[in-house]
Amino acid sequence: MLDRYFPAGIAATLHLYMQRTIPVMFDLKCPINYELWHHMLDSNKNQALDNIKERFALEVSDDYIKKALGKKWRDHKSTLKKLYFKKDISLEEKLRNVPSRMLRYQWKDAARFWNSKKGEKVSSGQKVGRLQLFEITHRKKDGSPMTSEAGEIMEKLKEKKTEYEAIASTDSSVNLENIDNRKSEMCYQYSSSIQG
Repeated sequence: MLDRYFPAGIAATLHLYMQRTIPVMFDLKCPINYELWHHMLDSNKNQALDNIKERFALEVSDDYIKKALGKKWRDHKSTLKKLYFKKDISLEEKLRNVPSRMLRYQWKDAARFWNSKKGEKVSSGQKVGRLQLFEITHRKKDGSPMTSEAGEIMEKLKEKKTEYEAIASTDSSVNLENIDNRKSEMCYQYSSSIQG
C-alpha cells in the first residue's frame, strides 16, 4: 500500500523498521496516544528518524522520511484499533486488553479517545459535501464571506434549506438529501459565473 506514495526502498525500509527491526522503539518514540501525527512532538519524530538513519542508508530528505513514517504510524494505529478496540466488548475490557509492546497509559489514552464523541466523529469518515466545501472555501479566517456574491449565495442557500426542511417535516416523501443536491447546483452555477 505504501508503495503507491513512496519509492520501494523507503517503503521496504519502513516496513522493516515497523515490523522486524525495532518495533518496541517505534511504540516508544511514536506512541499512538496522539490524535494526529501533526500533534506528536518533533523530538519523538526526530528520535525515530535518527533510529532509521542509524540503520539504513537512504538517499531521501528527512522530511520525506517523516512523511512516510507518519503514514506507517497511521496504518499501525489503524491496525491496532481494528485488532484490539473494535471488538464487541465493554470499554473496561478494551482498556485491559493492551496490545503487546504497548505501554498501558498510551493504549488507555488512545482507547478513551476512540470511545469519545470526538473520536467517533473523526473516525466516521464522513465526506464533506459540495455545499460545505463551498462555505469553507468562500469564507475568510474571521468567518465572513470572501466576496459579496459568495455572501449572497450563502444567504440564498440558508433560505432554501429552511424552506425545504419545513416542507420535509410535513411531507415524508421529500428526501432531505436533495437539499444538498440543489444547493450544490447553486454553488456550481456561482463558481462557473466567476470563472467564465
